[in-house]
Amino acid sequence: MEQCRFCLEQEDPKKLISPCNCTGSQKYIHQVCLNKWQETMMKNVFTYPETFSLSQVSKCGVCKSKYIAKPYSKYWKWIKFFTPFMSIVQQYSYSIILFLIILALFSGLILITFLTNLLCILIICVAICYWKGIRPRIFATIDGIRLGFIRVGNPVAEIMSGMIISATSAITQGIFVNSRILITNYSPETGAVGFILNRRVRIVYLGIEGNLVYGIGGPVSPNSQHIIHNMDNLPQSARVADGIYIGGVLNQINHEAKCMHFLGYSGWAPYQLDGEIRAGVWQIVGVATPDDVFI
Repeated sequence: MEQCRFCLEQEDPKKLISPCNCTGSQKYIHQVCLNKWQETMMKNVFTYPETFSLSQVSKCGVCKSKYIAKPYSKYWKWIKFFTPFMSIVQQYSYSIILFLIILALFSGLILITFLTNLLCILIICVAICYWKGIRPRIFATIDGIRLGFIRVGNPVAEIMSGMIISATSAITQGIFVNSRILITNYSPETGAVGFILNRRVRIVYLGIEGNLVYGIGGPVSPNSQHIIHNMDNLPQSARVADGIYIGGVLNQINHEAKCMHFLGYSGWAPYQLDGEIRAGVWQIVGVATPDDVFI
């Protein structure tokens, strides 16, 4: 029996694949697990092209070799084609909008009163949004592609990886109401990643209530699984704060280690979390301790 390195299930080697050059306990994986991982990464590449890259979809993150198995074909072709375009559109969105408006005005529409007034209103709205730090953004979600708006701002010096932020009364609906979030990765230029600490559910497995408690980490990639633990010597794990680490070679986690499992995560685009903090959407609580994370 061998073990899938993603879901950690014991399986007949004939039912597993070895898609890269990894050896030992990292060698085998279910084709379905690999497909789910690639689908999640492709959505991340489409939504956050400045943070994620296409190589993360087609190459193993451990041995860095290219996957032998074919990539998940459901989204691969249009993701590969549109990602560079999305990166340009999202970075220069306001410049493109203003250019199109000016082009329309000089194409004869200025002679039509109604359309002229409408375009003037659009120009004013765009100017106000730009002044207020509100930016349009294209998101890839489970249901498809949607257009949303994010607030951006200058970097906040107090925020960094390992901090806990708390939702303010400005958030009145949705998953973030009264939430406390552990920031595990932060940079003004690449954005932020975090996990909600106070949205926890008990998983029922085959109709039997299990002992494994999951946290709803956030609305991004809700089917993805993440583990935060206290093992400082776990290979390939990353330090978040003192006594708090994320990821690593999961099948080498000590049974006595403290762990917290999360489904999905919370993500912010570049300068988005900074803008939301300056707007009073979040407040900084302080540096996280193991007691804040592990139950």
